[in-house]
Amino acid sequence: MKNAPIFPAGYVIPVARIDAELSVGALLHRQVVVKSLVLEDPVLNLTSDPDGPWNFENPQSEVLANSFPLGPISSVKIKLGC
Repeated sequence: MKNAPIFPAGYVIPVARIDAELSVGALLHRQVVVKSLVLEDPVLNLTSDPDGPWNFENPQSEVLANSFPLGPISSVKIKLGC
């Protein structure tokens, strides 16, 4: 996940590897439902702007035409995080 344009170039959370478990039933209906994520060796780089917003907030973001919405993910695990 990249920083919003008002912040320095870089990433909010670089991750060495991500494993995702998807719902097979949803895939059969052409939907992507992420059941669980495993983040391996993530590093959180949280930055605050003097005016208040944080780099993980992006009120200026627009929904892209080729993106898909993510619903709730029931399980997120972190391996070797910093």
